[in-house]
Amino acid sequence: MELSNESLQWAQRLVRINTVSRESNLPLIECIADHLRALDVPIRLTYDSERRKANLFATIGVGKPDGVILFSNNYQRFKLDAESLAEFEVQDLSRKTLPEDFRRNPRIHVAYSLRRKAARAAGG
Repeated sequence: MELSNESLQWAQRLVRINTVSRESNLPLIECIADHLRALDVPIRLTYDSERRKANLFATIGVGKPDGVILFSNNYQRFKLDAESLAEFEVQDLSRKTLPEDFRRNPRIHVAYSLRRKAARAAGG
């Protein structure tokens, strides 16, 4: 497989960022946010009380009827509120997306795909 020069530059940039969970995730979040802003992708950032950690929300494909929300986090006490998501078809992607270094404790990572039930039915 041949990677483009741009892909290699992105990989090098991302690998240099310290992503150890006890450290701030802001360098990674800011790197991705800057890239998305350059592509005119609407984003929203939320921060923890100490402004050491952030969540990045990006909206890609605004207005597309068959859009998907991908959600991932590493908060061990996270619980999905299925009742509030009744209008969505929820697929648990946690096992498929569990990083190798989290295999010792799979509760550390969760990931879900959410798709509106009406959009799914209308789209096929």
